[in-house]
Amino acid sequence: MYRFDASPSGIVTTWREAYDNTGVKKPGQTQAGSGTTPTVMGPDYVAITDNADPMNVVVYKRAAQVEGSRLVCKVPVFSKGASDTDQSLIATPTSIVTENNYGYANPAAVQEGKTTTPGLERIDVDAKGCRKVWHSDEVAPSVVPKLSLANGIVYTYTKPANADGDDGWYLTAVDFATGKTLWKALAGEGLGYNNNYAPVTLGPDGAAYVGVLGGLVRLADGTPAAAPAAKPKLRVNVRRFHDRKRVRLSVGGFDRRYVRKVEYKAGKKRLGRSSRSPFRIVRRTRAHRVKAFVTMTDGRRFTVTSRRF
Repeated sequence: MYRFDASPSGIVTTWREAYDNTGVKKPGQTQAGSGTTPTVMGPDYVAITDNADPMNVVVYKRAAQVEGSRLVCKVPVFSKGASDTDQSLIATPTSIVTENNYGYANPAAVQEGKTTTPGLERIDVDAKGCRKVWHSDEVAPSVVPKLSLANGIVYTYTKPANADGDDGWYLTAVDFATGKTLWKALAGEGLGYNNNYAPVTLGPDGAAYVGVLGGLVRLADGTPAAAPAAKPKLRVNVRRFHDRKRVRLSVGGFDRRYVRKVEYKAGKKRLGRSSRSPFRIVRRTRAHRVKAFVTMTDGRRFTVTSRRF
């Protein structure tokens, strides 16, 4: 695992860390090593999986210089003798979701009702290290899953085993908080609906897209979710603390469910931002009005001004 930086003399290696590796190209991998794209987590960390047996999720401090060990934590996922992945991790600043691709040697490996070894797992990172939050037995042979921060759903593309020899492929929704499967939607049956390492891609209109061997599959609700109004109903909530120096800011209103992130400013001074409802921050300011620069889930941007406080 490397970090590279640009310097006047060219590209230099800033740091290098060895990860555990059996040296074996497991079924489901394209090489004998980590199959994951390095995935950044917030401002501090970068995560991969290694090629141990069982495979570990490994988290490093990514700064150029650190005190103590660069390794934050590593935690085994899935079962010994049946764990690998060739996909990027899902990562928030404090959580990771990884999937098991063990057994996906090629498209023929999932034909005639066969499938791969199951498993998605969520790992959380805190000051004490890593801890496993949940395990799902859904079977995702090779997709790059995605997390929607707007609704807290992990979208993956699954293929359960079938003794009748049928080859159904499903867009599958998993609750990020609990790991519970919420629903499955049949994308299609047969080799043409095999995604073969392509990702799930979420569109701003609420649809999901998956590239498959036969083309492109689009899945969307039969009754589209209600869209926010042309000018959404939002307000900036302000509470000044007793010390008269600090204020607590948040966003309210009927259309808050369609908000993706908010940045607050007092005049030209940036107070902070939040991407989690109700988009609350606490800051020191002597200003009497604050503006919230709101980005909606469909990409539109609005400015909402607080009342004088």
